[in-house]
Amino acid sequence: MLPQDSLPQNNQPRIDIWGSCVSRDTLEYMPDIAVGAYVARQSAIVSLSPASDVAVPSDRLGSDFQKRMLEGDRGADVVARLSEPGATLLLLDLVDERRGVWEFPSGAFLTNSVEAHHVGIEVWGPAAGARLIEFGTDEHFELWKRGFVTVAKRLTELGVPVVFLDIAWAEVADGQSLPRGIRSVAGAVGRRVKRGARQMSRSVIRGDSLDTAVKGLVSPGRTRAETIIEVSQRENQRYRRYAAFAEQWATATVRRTSADVRMDPEHRWGMGPYHYRDSDYEDISTDVRSHVERALNDV
Repeated sequence: MLPQDSLPQNNQPRIDIWGSCVSRDTLEYMPDIAVGAYVARQSAIVSLSPASDVAVPSDRLGSDFQKRMLEGDRGADVVARLSEPGATLLLLDLVDERRGVWEFPSGAFLTNSVEAHHVGIEVWGPAAGARLIEFGTDEHFELWKRGFVTVAKRLTELGVPVVFLDIAWAEVADGQSLPRGIRSVAGAVGRRVKRGARQMSRSVIRGDSLDTAVKGLVSPGRTRAETIIEVSQRENQRYRRYAAFAEQWATATVRRTSADVRMDPEHRWGMGPYHYRDSDYEDISTDVRSHVERALNDV
């Protein structure tokens, strides 16, 4: 499990994070940089109407980190957490937005996070009248834009440079090349596989292993690799308009396309489309470091 936030005890440059393991893992390759506030598993949408009055069974979680993230999401604490003075820059990524949000009858929102999944929101959420608003839908995008602007305006007031990590989902594993002519999910494979690809996307986003997510989706004439590629392509396409909007609020953007990154079969969190190779993180961290140096020179 990821460590707790650690504020520097000296004059180390400090990076705060509003994002996911993509940002956090990148900083593992920058040991001379202190990790400050780390706000994960929190959609911008929850800032529109926090679920502070919703009874969330966070006591079912075994990790203090997970409990903090779920309770932070419930209280929409991103601005409060990132307001601690002294950050050199803020690292932003949108991976956790891909999970969607739950809307309750009161109008409150809770991120459909790994933690929410672990405490059974798929059962008690609908029982409480909540519905899932899926990432990529027009409804989700419009809500997200409103929430993101609400948070971004507050963060801009802090005067800290915002570096946006626009990193695509990897479509193939280390050592593999992107093939040409992959059949579309909507094409020869039919509606059953189209539904299955949506289910696999949800499974991967929840953090399930690729073996679990792919199980049952590989049909005759269709390989496991093709299935993974199609799901990643689908998710990358749905993500593009979010990234384009977020970039407008960033001081700088570090971008990698699916042609640039690969999945690492030996990644410590397991093989997945947003678990990259060491060389990818090293490359991304080099770009982030250049923005740290620029921020320090501007002081």
